[in-house]
Amino acid sequence: MSNASANDLERVANDLTQIAKQYTYGSQELDQHVITLEGAVSHVLSSGTQGWKGLSSEAFLSAWLERKARLQQASILMSEAASYLTTMARTIEDNVPLIRAEQSIQLQAVFQSMSSNDQQTILDGESQAQNAILMALATLNSQLEALAEEISDCPEADRDAGDPTYYDNISRNDADGSGSGAKAPEERIKDAIADPVVAQELIALANLQGVNLEDVANLLEKGIDPGAVAQLINDGTDLKAVAADAQTLLNGGVKVELVNGWLTNETRLKDAIVIMNQGVDLNLLGSSDKLGDFTGLENASVNEIVSRIPKGAKILTWIPDPPGTGIQDGIKFQWTDDNGVEWNIRMHGPNLNAPAGSHSAAGWVMRVMRADTYMDATGNFYPLKEVVERNPDGTPNPEFKEPSMRKTHIPVQKP
Repeated sequence: MSNASANDLERVANDLTQIAKQYTYGSQELDQHVITLEGAVSHVLSSGTQGWKGLSSEAFLSAWLERKARLQQASILMSEAASYLTTMARTIEDNVPLIRAEQSIQLQAVFQSMSSNDQQTILDGESQAQNAILMALATLNSQLEALAEEISDCPEADRDAGDPTYYDNISRNDADGSGSGAKAPEERIKDAIADPVVAQELIALANLQGVNLEDVANLLEKGIDPGAVAQLINDGTDLKAVAADAQTLLNGGVKVELVNGWLTNETRLKDAIVIMNQGVDLNLLGSSDKLGDFTGLENASVNEIVSRIPKGAKILTWIPDPPGTGIQDGIKFQWTDDNGVEWNIRMHGPNLNAPAGSHSAAGWVMRVMRADTYMDATGNFYPLKEVVERNPDGTPNPEFKEPSMRKTHIPVQKP
């Protein structure tokens, strides 16, 4: 037993060499497995008269690419592990002669003085370490086999590839589930967007956010801009509801470019529908040669006023007062001019709470607000403090001027 430690190291080196060979063999098998599956995947996707297209084919391809990457990574790790084990084994083998010689001279007394139990403890420890390595290898191999089975068990791959119509059926099912030959949503998206890169990016975004591609295709086919659709997806907006509102506006004759503008400036399409249903022609937005000029509009039609409002103006939600009080019907637009100044135009029906004889009590009026000032029909502006009767806390405003308020409530025609 004087040379037991050196002999044990020699045996460990031999075991490491054998394990390294198993890792190398396993890595080679994985590489071959990837090549075989690569051919099978290619066959699955290209077989049939039209090939396999659609959502399920993309899902299959995505799953395969993920698993392929994992297999290749496992192969690399096994190959690297084999290299490390081989290096370790060679290091041990190179040093075993020196260790054996050293033991024969210096450590003979130590080993001779060891009890048989101590010697067995050393051997048992080495054996346990060896077994642990083998167990780890077995576990890794089991995991890799399970991974391979996960790919090979894919239902599409198990089908009879000899039937050329099978993959055509898949394509039809991807389209509409009825075998009618209708295009799949992603194909409709690609048809609706001229730039294939933009189309693919929008499809990827929709898939990432869990959005139904059918809803995306429906919006695009109505003429909704891809950028607007992307913004809606990122905002988590209900695309079905947007499509329904957009269709209502389009059916009412509203231009799709206006709808696209509202979708990008945060206008709620339902607010545009409310205005349209009041008889206002929203297509007139930005059409006047007096764009931005709101003078001389006393008793003007709402359509005339709308024509002077920039096309990109945002429509704000009109919130009616409780029934029987205040104002029920109204229209609000907001925009920022080239100088960065915010404008607001409000037109509303009679105010049931307004003093008798006031413009607001008599019928529809327009209010033009630039920053924190209000304008009269001739273009004069009045500070907010002059046209607000009460402070926010409900107390009377001492700077309020009734004539200023009357002038800034400009009478207009009912829509």
